[in-house]
Amino acid sequence: MGIRPELYVEEAENGKALPIAATTMSRKEKKELCQFLHSVKFLLGYSSNFSRLVSMKELKLNFAMMKSHDCHVLMTSVLPVAIRNVLPVKVRETVMSLCFFFNAIEQKVIDDKC
Repeated sequence: MGIRPELYVEEAENGKALPIAATTMSRKEKKELCQFLHSVKFLLGYSSNFSRLVSMKELKLNFAMMKSHDCHVLMTSVLPVAIRNVLPVKVRETVMSLCFFFNAIEQKVIDDKC
C-alpha cells in the first residue's frame, strides 16, 4: 500500500501503540513557544496583549479570550516567527507556507508573482 515504515504501529509491552506524530511538541518545545508568545510586544492598538493570553503554568494559549483579529495576527504574523526553532523542518515549512498564504490573500492587492 506504500505506507512508510516509520508510521507502522509499534508493539509495546502493554499492547500496541502508535508512533508520536511529527506535530506533537515536547514540554521543552511548548515552554519555548509559550515564552516567545508571552514576551512578544506590539504597537498600541495593533493587537491584544499576548502575555495575558498565554498560560505559562499550563503551557497553553487561551483561545476563549482571543478576538478574531488576535487570531488573525497570530496566524499571519506571529506564528511563522514563533515556530522557527520549535517544530521539525517539514512541519515548520508546511505551517509557515500556510501562514504566508493566508497573509498573501488578505492583502488589498494580490501579487501574482508569489
